[in-house]
Amino acid sequence: MPTTASASTGERLERILSALRAGGGRVTSSRRAVVRALLEGPQHATADELGSHVRTVLPDIDQSTVYRVLTCGSSWAFSARSSPM
Repeated sequence: MPTTASASTGERLERILSALRAGGGRVTSSRRAVVRALLEGPQHATADELGSHVRTVLPDIDQSTVYRVLTCGSSWAFSARSSPM
């Protein structure tokens, strides 16, 4: 049974990915993993820290992919990071 925190993270993840889809973007495993790392990680993680976290799930992801997701995700990921659920 999921805890309230994990259910909240899952709901937020799906809300962000829905916003991505609505904007014409594709939901890839890389994007999903980076957004999940943003939601689950420390409030002020660096891109390198996020990359390390993502590589525990997707070992072959390149750091440049993490940077690209962070760059293009500013309109759909970062706004949801600080908004309460």
